[in-house]
Amino acid sequence: MEEESNALEHRKQDHDYIYIGGGHLRRRGIQLVSGQIKNEENEKWVAHTFEVLQNLDLVLSSLTDAETGERGYVLTGTATYLEPYNQVRKSERGR
Repeated sequence: MEEESNALEHRKQDHDYIYIGGGHLRRRGIQLVSGQIKNEENEKWVAHTFEVLQNLDLVLSSLTDAETGERGYVLTGTATYLEPYNQVRKSERGR
């Protein structure tokens, strides 16, 4: 009888360990999935940031070209220097 009681108690302890372990695994799984989702979201924001920076570089380059062309026209009076300036104005109107 005592052996049966010990065996039953031992099985109950094993069941408790499995239950506790299963709960831990569930929580860890949720943490991993949550972390993966956050990671993917961060990657999207990084990609978006690079896209914005590339667009800003294009805008800065266009403005530099326009400014250089305008300066060339002011210094020489030659209308061909205004070509980059006019191209930037046309592209900005289309936006």
